[in-house]
Amino acid sequence: MPELPEMYRYFDKDLQLTIKIPQGWHPAVNEAFKLIIFAPLQDNYQANLGLNLNQLEPATLSGLKGLFEQAQQQQKRHKYYQLTRFEPLQIDGCDGFLQGYDWLDESSQLHFSQLQVAVLLNPPDPSILSISGSSLMLYKTEYLDVLEKMINSIQLIQLTSL
Repeated sequence: MPELPEMYRYFDKDLQLTIKIPQGWHPAVNEAFKLIIFAPLQDNYQANLGLNLNQLEPATLSGLKGLFEQAQQQQKRHKYYQLTRFEPLQIDGCDGFLQGYDWLDESSQLHFSQLQVAVLLNPPDPSILSISGSSLMLYKTEYLDVLEKMINSIQLIQLTSL
């Protein structure tokens, strides 16, 4: 296993969370994610971790698991799709799931390794934190451990009124 890079803690005001980011990676915002964190460019691609807030009604673990099962059925249409893991996960005390899979993007002919996470933030409130991490398959061993360490470093900020 490659050595994990030195990391620093980053606060995102919109998502109300902190996350550890490797030195040399940079946070940004784009049309797909409230926060996306990019690795340095490698072979014209940047491994990345994107985070969003979404809604799920009803906000239950079984509903969340159902979303993953639907996604897995859709992802099977990709050539060389392989589910590599599916397991329960907690982020800062919030329950959810993590799935990993590999697939081929037929238009670019690039092989990818992905991690997807969704956690219930405050049931029965319908808010969920959804996370998508991506790496070229060629660099899977280099980046997936880093992406997972970033996911596991998330701390949610609970704001209370005075």
